[in-house]
Amino acid sequence: MTLHIKSLGALRFEDAKGHPRRPQTRKTAALAVYLAMHPGKRFARDAIAGLLWGDKGDTNSRHSLSQAISDLRRIFGDGVISGDSQHVWMPSGVTEVDALQLTQFVLGRTTRESLDAVERLYQGAFLEGFDMLQEDFESWAMVERERLRQLAVGSMTELLSIKMRNCEHATAEGTARSILAHNPFDEVAHRALMRCYASQGQSRRATDHYNTLRSNLQSELGVEPERATQEVYREILRGNGTSSKDRILSDYAFVLEQLPYSVVVTNTANRIVGWNHVAEETFGFSKQEMFGRSPTAVYEQPDNDSALADRILSEAIADGRWMGEVALKAKDGGVCYQRRVVTPLFGREGELVGAFGHGISV
Repeated sequence: MTLHIKSLGALRFEDAKGHPRRPQTRKTAALAVYLAMHPGKRFARDAIAGLLWGDKGDTNSRHSLSQAISDLRRIFGDGVISGDSQHVWMPSGVTEVDALQLTQFVLGRTTRESLDAVERLYQGAFLEGFDMLQEDFESWAMVERERLRQLAVGSMTELLSIKMRNCEHATAEGTARSILAHNPFDEVAHRALMRCYASQGQSRRATDHYNTLRSNLQSELGVEPERATQEVYREILRGNGTSSKDRILSDYAFVLEQLPYSVVVTNTANRIVGWNHVAEETFGFSKQEMFGRSPTAVYEQPDNDSALADRILSEAIADGRWMGEVALKAKDGGVCYQRRVVTPLFGREGELVGAFGHGISV
């Protein structure tokens, strides 16, 4: 039997089939976690008894440890915990602990897959909300909590940088929010969020976010935003100017949400800012997954070549409309053919603000 221990966030135990297993007491659960975090390492019984039952006398603490070991064997199986008259340990290979997996991903070869895995694993602080009122155990948990937080936030910051370079603004927004959940004043993440909003045609939201951050920094820390954050704010203001492009695009996206066929709205950089519910149902991608991406994401073509999407937009702007049949791919890999029409969108003063496309299956 493989025991899965989820220690990042609320502590929980699951068997190989994903069924929950619950130790009878918090100290029994703490014993399982502590031994699992040191697989194969033998601990003196007296040391473990003092770690978890230090508020009791020696005899009582050793008796409590024996009871906890029996409880773990009854709930998890005999092979999960081992011991003799002097030592207790958890054999290597009988448990999978998310905290150990995260550490391995971070300290191993850094790849996009390993960074994604760290973000997926880090669902909260180590043993979040798990209070033991045992000083030695709490001190150990606090050190582990901070170590794992630094590893996770560092990896997520690296992942965020990759996503921003690749213009993956929809998923970058989620990563930035994950970072801020653990470090509310991480200005790298705040800058990324501002850029994500702006890339999706939401400059007002980006500047509002800056103003909120500035107010919080002043009230909580007595400082101004970093120079780099101020510069991003100024860039967004310059890009927004006095026009109402972002609000116009939002208005169009709202109206086109009502149409009975798949609709995509893009800005002048050919990035998606509108994706209606029919498009979600047709292709399987949510709005959050598509915002900030090129329509290339759903075109069936080798290597995600953006030439077709850019050519369609250029022809639509030049001729007033583009119409043709295209092969489109869904999130599950399925391919369908649609007859699509792409039309430029203009603001109230005649300025180009983006384009919208809709399609009917053929």
